[in-house]
Amino acid sequence: MDRAPVLLIAYDLPLPFPLSEQRRIVAPFAMALLLNPAVTGPRLARLRFNRETTGYGYVTSLGNSSLETLRIGNPAARSLPLLGAVARQQTQRVILPVGDDEFLSVEVEP
Repeated sequence: MDRAPVLLIAYDLPLPFPLSEQRRIVAPFAMALLLNPAVTGPRLARLRFNRETTGYGYVTSLGNSSLETLRIGNPAARSLPLLGAVARQQTQRVILPVGDDEFLSVEVEP
């Protein structure tokens, strides 16, 4: 198994017509995480990922209505609860939708 660092980048931009009629984007959004399986120095958080097939209704939402609108309206912005937990340096379990019936459970530890 390769234990190399991975740069995960996700972004949303408005799609060109006619695709924009089928998939609307609330606003441009981008996020990036440098994931390193080896502890090489200071880190913001330790993340443990688990794929789940149950989780609907338990997806982590946001308390801020503007950010929640962004999270719901942009696929890449579904990462906002995870980014928030990392930024707050808070131990938390975050459930993210990654498909129609698939979810990603992420344990965040400072």
